[in-house]
Amino acid sequence: MKLINSLLFSALLGVSMSCAHSDKDVEAGPKDVPLHVRLSSFDTGDIEVDPVMKSKLGRIADVKNYGINVFGLTDSSNNYLRYKEPEDARMIYRLYLTPRTVLPESIAESVFLAEETEHREPHPSPVILKSSLDDLLDEEEFYENEGLDTMNRSIVNFSDLAGCDLTPDFINSAWAYQVRTLFHEDWHITFDSWHPKKSISHAIHEPAAMVMGYAGAIEYFRHTHGESSAEYLVAVKKYEDISAEADVITDAYEILKTIYDSTISEDAKVKISEETFAYMEREGYDHNNATLMDRIIYMKYLPLMTLVHARAGSVTEFVNVMRDCPIDDEDSAVEYLVKYLAGA
Repeated sequence: MKLINSLLFSALLGVSMSCAHSDKDVEAGPKDVPLHVRLSSFDTGDIEVDPVMKSKLGRIADVKNYGINVFGLTDSSNNYLRYKEPEDARMIYRLYLTPRTVLPESIAESVFLAEETEHREPHPSPVILKSSLDDLLDEEEFYENEGLDTMNRSIVNFSDLAGCDLTPDFINSAWAYQVRTLFHEDWHITFDSWHPKKSISHAIHEPAAMVMGYAGAIEYFRHTHGESSAEYLVAVKKYEDISAEADVITDAYEILKTIYDSTISEDAKVKISEETFAYMEREGYDHNNATLMDRIIYMKYLPLMTLVHARAGSVTEFVNVMRDCPIDDEDSAVEYLVKYLAGA
């Protein structure tokens, strides 16, 4: 995989941009490029929009405009346009649960909790509890005591038609993180807009969004700041890091899935599992079976998507390739992408 990653990044860093853009003043950008998102597009509520806040909002608007005008992302996304304090921000909660020696074939079944409750149903198979009201902390404690591996995620950066909220944490986060997250989440809205009222495989949706975010940030910073800028170099390093993590995650998942599905004793499975996670921790990745359930959704096809982007030559062309990708069947999507790589 190291040789593959080296080839991928040689191709990635050679991608050329096809459209000029300025990030200095969102309200005074290139005259031939429409400004879909302006400072007036933001709902800032009662907060004071001082010059510092105005500058931060302007940068966000610039990235969203870049995604629309250069990459071909939808102009209908409401992501990050509505300011909310943390206690008022829309949130979704997910609790990943799995027995110690079980991993799902792909994405685990989801159980939606429509209200705050004490969910105590037995879960002998992997499952994801989801709620927009219940933080699932008591469920996490309960299932940990039952011997299951757990992971609790509180998510404010997510995409739907209403759009995710713009919080102080996001506004004050690292600039490279903001750029790749903006492209990632607006990709979801774009992809969904191509396929209204259809079920989209997250196993395909998420790694494509990862490429959109990480590769998009590299292209954006190359064009707006230059290849010698700290912003560009950070973006490149982040893509390298996530690609290395994908190698570790996918290898560990495949090994553990094979072991868990085998006929060896439960004690032997647990021992190999503990050794695998200890190895991952030494490599800098702290995981259990539940966290693997989450990360594999993003990582399983990230190398494939990276190859597709490298062959496409730009994020803009990558978006065009993905427009025709089958959406509801993982195998069909993979077949389509492999044929694209083969030039078929």
